[in-house]
Amino acid sequence: MQEKELSAYAVTDVEDIWYLTNIDYSPEQRPFFLIIYPDKKPLMLVPKLEESHINVDYFDYDIQTYFDVTSEVGQNWYEVVTKKFDGLDKIGIESNALLEITAKAPTVDWQPNDIIKSYVK
Repeated sequence: MQEKELSAYAVTDVEDIWYLTNIDYSPEQRPFFLIIYPDKKPLMLVPKLEESHINVDYFDYDIQTYFDVTSEVGQNWYEVVTKKFDGLDKIGIESNALLEITAKAPTVDWQPNDIIKSYVK
């Protein structure tokens, strides 16, 4: 992250999240994020309905939930994730992220790259 000068890095692939956290969970149809910052605890952004599935005590992270189908303005995943990146200069995202994710939060300047993939190999 330092080399790429990233303010945050978003991980969305379930295998990559498992590799980094040992949380073995696969969300059904809703986006699930691990956001890594260079200077604070990682953040898990998950659907409210699935919060209990990723609540573990062996990985130190913050958690924030979002509402899915019944969300009010400002509570859906793409508005919540966009708020998490407000004020940050450069946000990386793994190159295998779904287009649905990168297209749905258009105010985020995503920088696709293979930081995680280069370590997972």
